[in-house]
Amino acid sequence: MLIQFLFLVQLLGCFASVGDLQSIIEGGSLSAPANWEFKNNLNNSVSGQNKPTIIASSLPDELEGATADIYTDSSCSTKVGFGYIVNNAFEANNIVFPETESEVGLKKFYGKYRKGSSSSKNCSDLNLSYYYRINSTIFPATLTSHVTGSDDMTFILSRNAKAIFSMDLKTNIRQVVADAGVGSGTTLQELSSIAYDQENNSLYALDRSLKALVKIDLKTLHREVVSDSSTGTGDAIVNPYLLYVHSSTQKAFYMDMDMTYSLYSVDLQTGDRTLISRVGTIGSGDIIGSPESLYVNSTATKAYFSDWQAKELSVIDIATGDRSEVSGAGRGIGTAIDNPYGIIFNADETKAYQANRPFSANPFFLEIDIASGNRTLISSDSLGTGDIIEGIYSISISSDGSELLALDNIEKDLIAIDIATGNRTPAIDFSYGTGPRLSSSFYASRRIAVNPDSSIAYNFESYESILKVDLGSGNRSILASNSVGTGPSFRLVSGMAVSSDGNFIYATDGGDNITTAANSSILRIDTSTGNRTKISGESTGSGPDFFFPSSIVLTADNSKAYVSDEWQHALYSINLSTGARAIVSDDSTGAGTGPALNKPTQIALNAAETKAYVINSSSAELIEIDLSTGNRSLISSSSLGSGTNFNVPASLVLNEAEGKAYVGNTGIAYHGVIEVDLSTGDRTKLDLASEKNGSAILNVGYLSYGSSNDSLIVFDSTASRILKLNLEDNSRIMLSH
Repeated sequence: MLIQFLFLVQLLGCFASVGDLQSIIEGGSLSAPANWEFKNNLNNSVSGQNKPTIIASSLPDELEGATADIYTDSSCSTKVGFGYIVNNAFEANNIVFPETESEVGLKKFYGKYRKGSSSSKNCSDLNLSYYYRINSTIFPATLTSHVTGSDDMTFILSRNAKAIFSMDLKTNIRQVVADAGVGSGTTLQELSSIAYDQENNSLYALDRSLKALVKIDLKTLHREVVSDSSTGTGDAIVNPYLLYVHSSTQKAFYMDMDMTYSLYSVDLQTGDRTLISRVGTIGSGDIIGSPESLYVNSTATKAYFSDWQAKELSVIDIATGDRSEVSGAGRGIGTAIDNPYGIIFNADETKAYQANRPFSANPFFLEIDIASGNRTLISSDSLGTGDIIEGIYSISISSDGSELLALDNIEKDLIAIDIATGNRTPAIDFSYGTGPRLSSSFYASRRIAVNPDSSIAYNFESYESILKVDLGSGNRSILASNSVGTGPSFRLVSGMAVSSDGNFIYATDGGDNITTAANSSILRIDTSTGNRTKISGESTGSGPDFFFPSSIVLTADNSKAYVSDEWQHALYSINLSTGARAIVSDDSTGAGTGPALNKPTQIALNAAETKAYVINSSSAELIEIDLSTGNRSLISSSSLGSGTNFNVPASLVLNEAEGKAYVGNTGIAYHGVIEVDLSTGDRTKLDLASEKNGSAILNVGYLSYGSSNDSLIVFDSTASRILKLNLEDNSRIMLSH
């Protein structure tokens, strides 16, 4: 025994550490993983990719025949994939994450090598991660700018969300590649245009607030300023508008709207800016009226742009700055150009394709012969089959020249257009759920209600129908309209509430218009049939008439409703059996004391039904009303409580403990949700801007609690969609769009 011990001590002395000895006993140690990467531009992004592929190449010969194991924990105990090393490389394409809400979150990867009885000594951080979100819930809030990219990958700028998205046209996988919570480096503020440099795997973006050209490395998602007042020489960037990147010359071209439109070039290596053309300074010929798209030819000798004001396709000679008409009223024959926007060219640059969006008609697409200026209609409402395109800013073309890709910023779709036939087919459908679109019109903020178990929402659409929205699938169908269901016609519905049993919707109808009391009423809609019954209003029920009833809440036993009337500046109670109306609180009949009601809109009741909380929309206040006396108390306003001031508050809910209220704010100063402490009036805005935590919320038109007290149902009336907002981390999940 002593001899064995002395031998072990002697043997240990031959090694630098116990670990070295252990590796011999266990069969040896392989090198640590290094330089593994995602196959596509996934690192640091927010992505719907549930099957990430990890690759490596140029691996040491000692690893030939080994296995690369991939884990999602730092102890390398949860293996999610692997790849076999052949010819000094591997591809692990067997990682799969379930497409369920519980899987949403940061995915960080670790790795080890394994070969026979040998393995890597340590579990190595691969420096690979991305934030996984369910793919169908990732899409821009508003598509207000152009699309750029290649056949397989398209990049879309969402100006309102201050974000850039990538779309894989083969797999439909969507990613956020830049916004406040995604990527590193320069913070983007007010994007106006983007361009894709495929040869260098980079995006470039113009930022009006930064007055800069910013480069985004698509492998790392790091952002850096390429040209601004302190980077590069030449005229300062003032109001950059359109961008085109010329990969072979490593130059960018952009329009600047400083006083008059000017065309500049930027050396992408130095950031130096050169003025190319400006009326009265450089170049002769036509003025630059209102450019809406920019294209530079392959030799970087000509810059083409659609001129919205002149209704033509124009060109600038890059060497001289001279400007001339290519096609329009003064050159070429064929279909007239009408409010032109996007342009793109075929491979030999003999033809241009132009998107037009007239004020009085849907968009149409032209093919323009560059030599003659002649124009041929290739797709419109009357030419080609498929979806009608409602709004268009930009287009791109497939590498074989057979299809255009058009971004419909109204329907939120990418449409492929067959150049030969004009037929239109969806390339990517950004909708979530099937059926009619959700409303985004003026009073949409209050024309939505959720049933008690939060499984169904009802949205009043376009002044004529109520949509039933399944919040599980996102599917939408017409429940009631002036042609579906019987009873009084809808006129000006502005508020809805669902009974506790889910069998009826009670809706406030403002009547003929907001300036007259005629036909103002409360309607009851049967949720199984869509049939409507007038239960209170002119000639139905006793008591003071409505002028413009706006919002409505119900008591738990469905016996009574409370209704705010914006033009009567009053809170009513309504007996739902008899239709009898009584004013609970106002300042003109003496019902209650305290701060005046000033266009009261949304209402919330406490659980005991002794208090109502009301938003004063005109004075931007939160008011508490004692329902037994009508007395009013100021809870929160610019003069009471600290924090973000209300700015056009439009929706309201109380939390279960009734210590907090959540107010949907719709004003220019802040679009989002404000949390209000009801004891102090202090206000705290929730961070809803970053796409990392879910689609950005642009305009909180309606709030309701979800199935649990830790989430809200939010209707974004600008983006026409319903989301679930988790109050613990402000993350959002799409429910219908």
